[in-house]
Amino acid sequence: MRTLTGEHVVLQPKSPESTASRAPPSHQQGTRLSTEFRQYLAEFVATFLLVFFGIGAVSSGAIANALQGLWQVATVWGFGLALAIYVSSHISGAHLNPAMTLALAVWNEFPWNKVPGYILAQVLGALVAGAANLALYGSVIADFELQHNITRGSPESIRSAMAFGEYFPNPAAFSNPNLVSTQVAFIAEVLGTAILAFMIFSLTDRRNKTLAGSEAAIPFLIGFTVAVLISVIAPLTQACLNPARDIGPRIIAYYAGWGNVAFGPSSTFIVYYVGPIVGAQIGAGFQVMAFR
Repeated sequence: MRTLTGEHVVLQPKSPESTASRAPPSHQQGTRLSTEFRQYLAEFVATFLLVFFGIGAVSSGAIANALQGLWQVATVWGFGLALAIYVSSHISGAHLNPAMTLALAVWNEFPWNKVPGYILAQVLGALVAGAANLALYGSVIADFELQHNITRGSPESIRSAMAFGEYFPNPAAFSNPNLVSTQVAFIAEVLGTAILAFMIFSLTDRRNKTLAGSEAAIPFLIGFTVAVLISVIAPLTQACLNPARDIGPRIIAYYAGWGNVAFGPSSTFIVYYVGPIVGAQIGAGFQVMAFR
């Protein structure tokens, strides 16, 4: 499976136009629409799986205390991403992240007319994952708040809201909110997403012969990259790297009683949305310009 430019594998679906051209003329339009819908559906389902596994691990570790150490949470995120890529890459290209969709549009000729649909599907998948997390862990989170004298919606409730959205510094790691500045948090998200995008573009580059004949390992390696990045960056910002992963569950937290605390301070937008988008452009652009 190759990209539209023919220089990368795995992360781009086959062109629906080429698929439609093989169908009888009277069915071309229907085939095209069906293919696009399947791509959006694949992004929705795969992003749901990624975020469901990931924030479930955060809830299990930071709220239920069922996991020991950050690496276990990071590993679940990594394996969750790998599984999500395995089930969707042949249909949608497994973007699962608005920052990566935009990077692929800018640097790898992904069709711009599909960008809004992909991003919407990703956000909706993450939102449903947030709702599923609330349904499963709602009583556990409420008990955690009771045991720690946390009033939901108060500034202190970021300690429980972190099961959905992200905050800096990581509320489970530090109690001093001034340890990580907005500038440091922004740099962490930019750098982390740049590394992720660089690795994705490098691993899927057909001229990279390291994985020749072993392309099936690429999703695992991308997931492993995310696990490593979370281990390094999560103490600072919870390691977002993905605007959809953040905004979807935050919306659920807002309506579940956390209110404005769910969305955090105004700097949240810069750190968790602008940061990953900028980082993905830097990482993808560097790989394309320096290694092609």
